[in-house]
Amino acid sequence: MKLAMTVYSPSASREKLWVEQVHSALQQWIDVDVKEGSKTESLGQIVFVDATDSVSGHHYAGRLLDEVFSRFERRGRIVFLVVHEETKDFPALLLERRVDDVLLMPFRPLELLSKIQNYEQLLLWNELSQLNASFSEILGHLHFDLELAERLQKSQLPKRFTGIKGLEVFHRYLVGSRSGGDYFDLAESKDQSTLSLVLSNSSSYGLCNSILSVLMRVCLKISADQLQKTDATTDVVRSIYQEILLTLRAKDYFSIFFGTLDRQSLLLRFTFLGEGALYYSPPGQPFQYYPPMEQVISRESAFPEAGEFHIQLHPRGRLILLSGGVMDLLGGASEIAKAIASCDGKPLQDLLNEISYRIKSSLEEGDLPARDCTAITFEVKACGAPSLVTVPKPGQVES
Repeated sequence: MKLAMTVYSPSASREKLWVEQVHSALQQWIDVDVKEGSKTESLGQIVFVDATDSVSGHHYAGRLLDEVFSRFERRGRIVFLVVHEETKDFPALLLERRVDDVLLMPFRPLELLSKIQNYEQLLLWNELSQLNASFSEILGHLHFDLELAERLQKSQLPKRFTGIKGLEVFHRYLVGSRSGGDYFDLAESKDQSTLSLVLSNSSSYGLCNSILSVLMRVCLKISADQLQKTDATTDVVRSIYQEILLTLRAKDYFSIFFGTLDRQSLLLRFTFLGEGALYYSPPGQPFQYYPPMEQVISRESAFPEAGEFHIQLHPRGRLILLSGGVMDLLGGASEIAKAIASCDGKPLQDLLNEISYRIKSSLEEGDLPARDCTAITFEVKACGAPSLVTVPKPGQVES
């Protein structure tokens, strides 16, 4: 399918030059149709907006965006702001999320191709952002109707995880009444040597979208080999922190668990900041409690230096990951331990059902939990014994 692009600039000669440069750089890799904005009545799927002039560039770009999207639908289109490579100021239009990304001028064919290749991913996150905005508005008008809220919020969460090599995965999710909330996902490396896990909780819907967008950009740059290096998960979380810090408001905060599981060694590396809990049970042994390493991330908090932790998993070992909402509503680590003990030896689905039952039992009929609640369980099904690795474990801290 041909990819349509439109170039806008206050200079007609610059529009013509950029059309030629973009077409020349991409034509041997992608089937593209590039047009000058001043000479077409249509709008491509990808839009380039000129902001290279030091004085009037950003003012022109903002005014042009208002004009263009008063005539055309914004949904389904990606907007790149073109700035000069010597620009020192962070573009306000990017901070305001009126554009999706920035391209440096003069164009570099490799960078241009890389940005265009990510078109579908950027479009996906735009649609997710629109979904969250709609969700927030509906909640305000419908007074947090339970069934509708769960259906809408779950549309951004995977409904089930089947076919995960070597693992049996189950999860439960209950929507909360506060703004923001939980997000959980799994990602396989292309060679299936590494499985990445992420659980985040944000104080607002806008911050949730920002974290997901930044996480996608960070992970796209990291190979499976890099994820297996020592402190790789901490590097990922630090990169997210550094980018999010640019737009973090005074009252914003978030928690994040990011881990990678090496298929061959069954070694789980992770960085866990904020709220929640992790539990692991070797075969036939009690669950061990792994609390988060540091407090929630906010504008006032410096990035912690706790580093990366490890857990050596085993065949038939069991792992439980809980969000901060579950810990709050069930009364902390001691109450969670009782719920786990009540399901000792039973299938992990029974534990999830028990957690859901205890949360709902604490609420009035028809009420929502104050916070999102996410619980995920994993059972290792891999055959063969992993190599033994001696690693430190976080201290046992009661929530």
